[in-house]
Amino acid sequence: MAKLRKLKLSLKTGSEPFSGTDAHLYLVMVGPNAERVYRVPTKPGDLEVGKLDIYPAECPDGPEPEDIVSVLLINGMDGNNPAWRILWARLEAVDASGRSWLLADAMIERWLDSTDARAPLAFVPLRRPFAQLEVEDVVGPPVCQLTLIQ
Repeated sequence: MAKLRKLKLSLKTGSEPFSGTDAHLYLVMVGPNAERVYRVPTKPGDLEVGKLDIYPAECPDGPEPEDIVSVLLINGMDGNNPAWRILWARLEAVDASGRSWLLADAMIERWLDSTDARAPLAFVPLRRPFAQLEVEDVVGPPVCQLTLIQ
């Protein structure tokens, strides 16, 4: 496989009252040669109660898919009312060869909050082996770029 160049992160916020947040969100990839921390380019009005937000983005210095052992979503816990209830997450990717991959599609349904004993993060269960999608470029034109933090 070739290095990932684009990602499409789809996030569904829970429908309970006060499930939304304005906090920064981070996507973390873990594994040998795959350690990356990206800031998700959320904007005001994203991650609100019952809303589906989709982030088709360029992925600077993306890892090779087979190097990814796990993926985490971390709530930065900043801003007003930072707690967030995630319902569902899907992560699709396009590698440097133009192939599309489904990396994760999972119901998570939990609060990402600093008062949670598990911390404000969620493991996004990966689908192994990664499924190659029939679509040539599942992401399409990226509308933003993930900010590589580490």
